Amino acid sequence: MNVDKDIWAGLFFMVLAMLGLWIGADYAFGTPARMGAGFLPKVLCWALLGLGALVTLIGVVKRGEPMEAWAWGELVAILDAVLLFAAALEVLGLEAAILGAVLIGGTGAPSPNHFERVCLGFAAFFLTLFLLPGFAVKIGGGSIQMVIGLLAVAACAAAILSHARRVPFGVLAERVLLGVGLGIVCIIVFVDGLGLTMKSVIVTDAWNVLKDAVIRPVIRLIIR
Repeated sequence: MNVDKDIWAGLFFMVLAMLGLWIGADYAFGTPARMGAGFLPKVLCWALLGLGALVTLIGVVKRGEPMEAWAWGELVAILDAVLLFAAALEVLGLEAAILGAVLIGGTGAPSPNHFERVCLGFAAFFLTLFLLPGFAVKIGGGSIQMVIGLLAVAACAAAILSHARRVPFGVLAERVLLGVGLGIVCIIVFVDGLGLTMKSVIVTDAWNVLKDAVIRPVIRLIIR
């Protein structure tokens, strides 16, 4: 559709602002002297609504460049990175969650091929099911959730491995180092903030990962 990109941007701002106003409709507004919970969010939403209207008007009056085609593969890769981080944070820990998010997000550059887009799409679907509150209980309990999680990991791994074959080794190494580096920095900040020692945290975290990811699932399978 040959529509000015400023018009699309303005409409997006207005829709986002109206969504925010609808979500915060029940929050008390208050006064500038005694602000309620909805004071700042509503002010920002109204400001965003006005900005969106202004940008849309500019796009209508002053025609510019048309909207470019959406990069769906890159968009789904970034979505997968967020979903994978949320899913892996509690199960595998902060370090694995950061590394996985960096690697799956990296499949967006260069543009994913057809196989990688299919894998990324399946990963987004299974990760969404894995994160839905109460979904696993409705369809059969923790064992079903574990299967969904394994399918999501398999789809992510397939996309990452396929992408790794197409990029130079140096680029892949940079992404791995970036993920590991971010994980180390986050751990150091977390440990320092709690006043703990690195040795105690590393041992405890490693044991929790082994217990939650391997030992408990195996025991459940044996019992059943």
